[in-house]
Amino acid sequence: MRTLITGASGFIGRNFLHNRPIGELHTLTRTPILKTTQEFHSHIGDINNLGTLHDLAKLRFDRVIHLAWEGLPNLSVENNEKNFAATKRFFISMIESGVQEIITIGSCLEYGDLTGSVSEDVSGQNIEHFGQTKLELLDFLKQQGIHYFWIRLFYAFGPYQHLNSLLNRGLESRARQQVLELREPNAAKDFIYIRDVVNAIEMLLDSPAVSGVYNVGSGTLTSPAMMLKYLLETIPNDLELRESNLVGLKADLGKINSACGWEPEYSSKRGVDAFKNWISQNA
Repeated sequence: MRTLITGASGFIGRNFLHNRPIGELHTLTRTPILKTTQEFHSHIGDINNLGTLHDLAKLRFDRVIHLAWEGLPNLSVENNEKNFAATKRFFISMIESGVQEIITIGSCLEYGDLTGSVSEDVSGQNIEHFGQTKLELLDFLKQQGIHYFWIRLFYAFGPYQHLNSLLNRGLESRARQQVLELREPNAAKDFIYIRDVVNAIEMLLDSPAVSGVYNVGSGTLTSPAMMLKYLLETIPNDLELRESNLVGLKADLGKINSACGWEPEYSSKRGVDAFKNWISQNA
């Protein structure tokens, strides 16, 4: 099967490329990719460029794994609308060229300010613009008559994440001998290690699962303060550390488990330990 991966130089893409081969693999990035464990055909371009879309369409891919979303963690209206327009054009071009399957990344922000364990059929409330933009893109994809997986991703962390992420900011603060201030240290989130995210995508690809939305999270809540404690092994004395009665949004994983048998292997602590090990090996 001929597969195109966009965003292959980004957070999820770089981790995905370090996994096992998936047939004839092509990548689209705006800059060259460093060597990985997979052999692939590299294409330099931008989905905002009509020439790039034309060139890709001629290759007649069977499947697209679309991981690109320019500008993250910028969730501004302007950036959301730019990405929506580019992604929609890209999907149309690929589908018209014969693509039969699209796998792409949604967001737990599609649930808005809900709390507790949520399944994919639950409608969000008080959804901000980024979440609404993703939902509009999902509605568009549903209407295209092709097989699709919409990975509704919770708070992924790990190697190659952007420098403004919680753990990278924690490491930078320690290097500068500063205290990282957290606005909401106990605002619990469903953190999931990137290795588990990649495994979830691969297991869905290998399964006969039907098209649809699939939550990908750990199914548990961890506070940012606890994540920093796992990372740094200490936190400021004046920072309250709450380990129980946490309130937040977490993934119900029943659907994806039934579809392909996936469940997360990494706890938050094990994931942070794996990240620390990666940092030490790549320092």
